[in-house]
Amino acid sequence: GYNAFIGNRIDFRLKELWKAQQNLEFVWTTGGNASLFAHILDSHYSAPNTFDWEYAFSGGEGGSAPGALSNPTIVSDPTSPFQPANIAERAAAFAQEMHTRAAWFRTENLLVLHGDDFHYQSARPQFENLDRLMAYLNANASLGVSIRYSTISDYVAAVHTAGITLPCYQEDFYPYAYAAKGPYSVPDPIRSAHTYWTGFYTPRPALKGAVRLAEQSLS
Repeated sequence: GYNAFIGNRIDFRLKELWKAQQNLEFVWTTGGNASLFAHILDSHYSAPNTFDWEYAFSGGEGGSAPGALSNPTIVSDPTSPFQPANIAERAAAFAQEMHTRAAWFRTENLLVLHGDDFHYQSARPQFENLDRLMAYLNANASLGVSIRYSTISDYVAAVHTAGITLPCYQEDFYPYAYAAKGPYSVPDPIRSAHTYWTGFYTPRPALKGAVRLAEQSLS
């Protein structure tokens, strides 16, 4: 059976609180004998900001101008005729982001997802840049970051090996509200602090009923 649960979408206020309390990892229990290690993603399931090389140019999100090179290719060759070497600068920026996230957890391990919806349709730039970044970080211990490709199982095992005491949680995570840029600061009504994602329970009841009937036939 399962020995861990990785989640993401919880109310943004609860996520910010748990970051401050280092409670993003916990033992999720039903109140009975069943319990499960749980981890809530600290920064959605996207690649760290400015490190998503599948989409090098911005569409205008995040305050950047449309067309801005918001995810610059990592260049390690100082003799490159196309772009100046920037690997030291980019590695330092990535390391700083990791140190920021590390303050939200109780062990020295970080789970950093790298992707998003519809990603890895063009995987080569992702892996090529990640390989350069990883090699530089691991060769420069002064940056204080050791990074490698991993699996969820490896990560969970590393947290368990740390032998820390985790908090317990018995509730669910509904209702859910999403504010992309922090508490109460998003002008977009779809992502406002008061727009709760509860409507997916009630709309299109006829379609949902047809889906359930079809599932019974297929099974």
